Amino acid sequence: MTGEPRRALLFVAWGDAFVQEVLDCIAGSELPRVPLYLLTDETSHVPDGAPLQVIRTSFRLHGKLRKAELIDHLPEDVDTWMFLDSDTRVLGDLDLGFRMAERHGLALALAPHGTLETFRGFGEVFDAESVPRGGQAQFNTGVVFFARRPEIDAVFEAWRDLCLAHADRSHSDQPYFSLVLERQGVVPYTLSAAFNYRGIGEWVAGPIRVWHTRDALPAGANDSHAFRRVREGEVLLSSGRPTALDALRGLVAALLVVTGVLFTVLASRGESLWAWLQVPNLLALVLVLGAPRLLRRVRGALPLLLSATVLLALVVLPELGLRVAGFQATGGVSSGPPRAARFARFVAHEDLLWTRDPHDSDVNDQGFPGPELPGAPIPGTRRLLFLGDSCTAQGFPARVQDRVPGTEAVTLACQAYSSLQGLRAARLHGVALEPEVVFVEFGWNDHWRARGLPDAEREAPSTRTRLVERSRLLQLLARRGGGGSSPPSEWPRVSPDAYRANLEALIATFEEIPVVLVTAPSAHATLGVPDYLVEEGFAPSAEAVLEEHAAYNRVLREVATAHSTSRLLDLAAELDARPAEELRSLFRPDGIHFTDAGLDEVARLVAAFLREQGLVGA
Repeated sequence: MTGEPRRALLFVAWGDAFVQEVLDCIAGSELPRVPLYLLTDETSHVPDGAPLQVIRTSFRLHGKLRKAELIDHLPEDVDTWMFLDSDTRVLGDLDLGFRMAERHGLALALAPHGTLETFRGFGEVFDAESVPRGGQAQFNTGVVFFARRPEIDAVFEAWRDLCLAHADRSHSDQPYFSLVLERQGVVPYTLSAAFNYRGIGEWVAGPIRVWHTRDALPAGANDSHAFRRVREGEVLLSSGRPTALDALRGLVAALLVVTGVLFTVLASRGESLWAWLQVPNLLALVLVLGAPRLLRRVRGALPLLLSATVLLALVVLPELGLRVAGFQATGGVSSGPPRAARFARFVAHEDLLWTRDPHDSDVNDQGFPGPELPGAPIPGTRRLLFLGDSCTAQGFPARVQDRVPGTEAVTLACQAYSSLQGLRAARLHGVALEPEVVFVEFGWNDHWRARGLPDAEREAPSTRTRLVERSRLLQLLARRGGGGSSPPSEWPRVSPDAYRANLEALIATFEEIPVVLVTAPSAHATLGVPDYLVEEGFAPSAEAVLEEHAAYNRVLREVATAHSTSRLLDLAAELDARPAEELRSLFRPDGIHFTDAGLDEVARLVAAFLREQGLVGA
């Protein structure tokens, strides 16, 4: 032989399914850059354009024994061959196999099975050939490197002949090959299990070169040089089971995947904070899955992973799971507003008790709906200030601005606000906004039953309250431990007298500025009171809802007519008496909050009131 040896790779397969398996092996392997050959029968279909040269023959043997006939069909222009079973995947460099075959004539790995004479009844062949049984080793013939030399050709020819002689005794090709090696006195170069890894529990160290099984390669099976084995799809280290570090790494990875799914669900609901948190979560997952060797070398990695496991399992996942499930429980900030308000969206506030979460996309830095609070009014523009609860926070002020040119609507409204919070918001922000007209709409939350103390007696939120209002998990624990929201009391959040005083204080706060007091309309008298208002403790009965709401509206009307700078916009008188079908189009099922059509109608009525009262130009 002169120059570099000519190398090639050979498959033996027949039947369309096994031919396709060969093509899958080629597509999914890191094969050496050598010519590829397929020895097959005369009828098996090989697709046009398949990346190999096809050799067809009429086999004399059957089943796996046909592999033994390969010596009769090898092209003469190849010096060194690698034979490869179809149920393999090449994962790494195979140059050692070729080089050892060129040096020793033959290179292959031991089979991870019992001794030769005990393999699938092969002892019968031992006896027929008068070979003493002595615990001989068995080589695997799924991956074989061999050079074309007379003594090696003789091994393959003897293999074929032995298979022909005893085809009715044993149907597996590889024990015949191992017996021929013993009888011919040929000692092959023995490759490590990494060159022919069967995935049935044999030990291996270093990267696997040939994955020889139809099972999928388990995650992590080839990313470690530790002494390990694969059994039933699980990667086991030298202790016979995953190490504590690997077990924790797998557990943390699983928890991070679940965390990522929950982050994705929350982000899909428009909660941008959770979308950003997906980034560190993905980085952590990449680290845990992609750098196991690095983790093994990091001092203190085991306590770190243990801490991560505890944090994820006991804190992060329960918190995210509760948020995805929609769980919410009051923790001293909200007093149980109607369902239009969501507790998770509130943050504690020293003066106002709570505001909307400024991180939400539809509120400003002060926790109120709309853009940031403006500076000085624009000359020629009349600024309209709207104070109110969730009905105002729904957004009709912006529609009023659209209907009345030359106006600017600013909203200081928040879900679950009472008139006391409205008064505080007016003093904190409202006066500085220099409005020319002020709209005040409160009542619902004033007459709902308090959970704990009335609003005027409540203190600024404590640190504990701030933590609870941020965490669904703490809300759940507080509820389980009896520290959740208090049951409904016998008194309202704001008494009728306190309601009157708050409205009068609001009028006085803005001095000579016109203050429009707005009665809160409702569909309850016509369409009925929703059961949940009683079941969840907002009022003691459906009758009480009607009576108390009417009483607070009467107080508002009385205050509006008693002051020279105040005006009355009686939306309740305007809307409550409309036909049932129209009310269904204007109000949501709770009979309190507005539909989109309802918001348009309220905006129309407010705009008309402004013009009729001469508060804006015609």
